[in-house]
Amino acid sequence: SLFEEPVEGVPGSITLVFPENISPSETADLGDVTSGVPNLTFQRTNADERLVIRGVSAYPNALADPVGVNVNGVALPLGTIQAPTLISLDQAVVLVGPQGAHYGRNSEAGLISLEFASPGGEDRTRVKVTGAQDESFAGSVYFNRLYGNTGLVFALEAEQTEGATSNTITGDRQGGARDRLTGYAGIGFELDTGTSIELTHIRENEDLGKEQFRYSNGLFATDRFTSNYSNRSTETREINVPSLRFRHDLDWADFTSITGLTGFKRDLELDFDTSPLPLGVTRRDLDDRMISQEFRLASPANAEWPLKWSAGLSFFTQETDVNFDLGAFATDRDTQIEQDGAALFGFAEYAVTDRLRVGAGARLDYTRSNATQTIQSPLGTSTYAADRSETVFLPKLTAAYDLDANTLLYGTISRGYLAGGYNYNAANGPDNFTFDPEFSTTAEIGVRRSGAGTSWDFAAFYTEVSDKQIVEVIPGGVQRINNAALVSTYGIEAKFDHRLTDAWSLKGSAGLQRARVRSFSTTAFGPVGPMPVDYSGNQLPYAPDVTYSLGVSYDQDDWFGSLAVNGTSAYYFDAANTLEQSAFATVDASIGWRKDSIAVTLWATNLFDENYAATALSTPRGTLVEDGAGRRIGLSVSAEW
Repeated sequence: SLFEEPVEGVPGSITLVFPENISPSETADLGDVTSGVPNLTFQRTNADERLVIRGVSAYPNALADPVGVNVNGVALPLGTIQAPTLISLDQAVVLVGPQGAHYGRNSEAGLISLEFASPGGEDRTRVKVTGAQDESFAGSVYFNRLYGNTGLVFALEAEQTEGATSNTITGDRQGGARDRLTGYAGIGFELDTGTSIELTHIRENEDLGKEQFRYSNGLFATDRFTSNYSNRSTETREINVPSLRFRHDLDWADFTSITGLTGFKRDLELDFDTSPLPLGVTRRDLDDRMISQEFRLASPANAEWPLKWSAGLSFFTQETDVNFDLGAFATDRDTQIEQDGAALFGFAEYAVTDRLRVGAGARLDYTRSNATQTIQSPLGTSTYAADRSETVFLPKLTAAYDLDANTLLYGTISRGYLAGGYNYNAANGPDNFTFDPEFSTTAEIGVRRSGAGTSWDFAAFYTEVSDKQIVEVIPGGVQRINNAALVSTYGIEAKFDHRLTDAWSLKGSAGLQRARVRSFSTTAFGPVGPMPVDYSGNQLPYAPDVTYSLGVSYDQDDWFGSLAVNGTSAYYFDAANTLEQSAFATVDASIGWRKDSIAVTLWATNLFDENYAATALSTPRGTLVEDGAGRRIGLSVSAEW
């Protein structure tokens, strides 16, 4: 919640992640932060990125995400795809379930809150260089100091990675190539009046090679990490997230103001069919800008009151320009979207007894938008527009009971919501240009044990999503986003962290879920064109029945190291349940030595080079797949003082 409380007292699924708990390699991203969270899948492909929490995710290439991502208190309007590389990360919090009663921008399925280093929060300078066997190199500098009441932080990280996938036509290794420069800077002031001010800015620029799809069968089939694109496929990205935070301690409340700006540019150019056939390229150019303002009031952190509360008011205005040129079909769609929104949210928790607390919260959310699309094709040019407005009320109830000083029993029920929007890449007229919001209800009960040497969590949940936003094929080969499905997921989750000795620690997690479509009838491409199908009862894409992780770490004197396995049962890539990824597990390992200010780490990801697919897609020419990341072995050297 917005009022400060220890993690062990939060009534709901929460995972706190620190930098030392994530990837030992040169970079960290949302996949590293969420690794080990039960029933969560991070899908990264050369065309899209998204998090799937308990089976709930956005449709491919959506402009809104049911999983929220906050960076230094600022919500990223596009979600997962907009998250920068996590340089100088201070901590990350993974919250599962609707979070509308607590934060400025609504999130239906969960929230990843990323806090980068606070200016003056530590006295450290660090330099780090990394190289790996796949001809990738990275270097970073980090500086954080406090001068009187003024804090300064600066970080810069550069990465250059050769692609893992070779193109048999050009001979280049463009698939997965990456040139990246990420910078972070901030200044902060602590005043004697109980006031603090922080201004931070994150900027990232990337040039990416996107020739990673290949055919696994059919005439153009190739081996693992081998493609045969006839046209160069690339992408550039630019991310900007400035944040201004103002905090002031009143006698009766803590006040916080967060002013945010976000900018995201993405220019993507892909070979139309990823084959040797000269059919041209598909282009998608996206430019998104947002300004947001959030005000929060919360009961003082040190107050000994039976009632703890928080309340907030937020506003945003957002503009999105997206152009989608469908190459071989000579169809170009140019879409401009303007959105405005406001929300009033709050939560209160009352201690009925020394052990029992009950809570209630709600969110009143209002959005309005308008969009215009111009489509150009051999049949001519047409322009159409649409307006949308939505007002929703999202309640939340909680209960928490302390079984003893270290054990919490809790229950929650909450309403979630994902706004409607516009079909920017496949509409052909006003009839299929817009789609409506989806709604969900999530109930969860759990027990959490916290202790100096051992902590564990166990939870059971049920989520039902109505009016689920689904991509459908309609006659003429055109797609629409329809609110056509009713889906439900239920299951159990467990996590533990146990210190075996002063040097050895063991941690793990496991998730069991059943994520299924309860009702969904639509159309799909058949041998002679679109045909009716019924997907009711099918497993949701990227929602395995079982996920698990187990890791052991050692840290004493000059030596440290870790060994971790992350696994999943089989799951499907498509709603039809025709493209399946079999069960697999990957192993990561590291061993390091430190002396004084110098540390050397030898690390490996996917140590045994597990062969799996990141995604798969059925096409008339065969099955397109993107190979998951193979084995990487690298060496990192850092110095800090």
